[in-house]
Amino acid sequence: MPDIFDLFSRYFWLLALVLTVFNTFSYRQSIKRLSKQQTIESMPRYAPWPYGFILLNVVIWLTMGIGMVVGQIPSIFDYFDPGAGNPYVLAWHAVVVSSWVIGCLWVFVGHGAQFIVDHPGILFIMPSTTNAVRLQFGLGLLGGVFGEMIMWTQHLGTTVR
Repeated sequence: MPDIFDLFSRYFWLLALVLTVFNTFSYRQSIKRLSKQQTIESMPRYAPWPYGFILLNVVIWLTMGIGMVVGQIPSIFDYFDPGAGNPYVLAWHAVVVSSWVIGCLWVFVGHGAQFIVDHPGILFIMPSTTNAVRLQFGLGLLGGVFGEMIMWTQHLGTTVR
């Protein structure tokens, strides 16, 4: 019988999908609560918000799940080693970086930062200015980029035998 650690490392992607569904319901409840406080005209502006969230997260976690099931990746920890060259791991990292690009376009080029400021309570944080939104997003992005750099450079200086 597999232990809990093996199950977690093998099916983390499934847990993440369940949490995505939970967060989607949470966002929908927030939107319903906020739409009661807002005017009728602003209600349609809230509607697309959870769908982008769902789409990005489902694509990320399904990509990982496909790698785990079809690509026979034995553990989630293989995703921390993209330098090994597994195509499923590389595809997952490409999807994650693509989601960062989409987020950057929405926050920095589109009106995402203004949307978050104009709709307080849609996120669990409530920044008061677009610059605060951009700063928080940028700091989070820097953390992700730093993590990617560590993962990609762990093979440098090692020799293949």
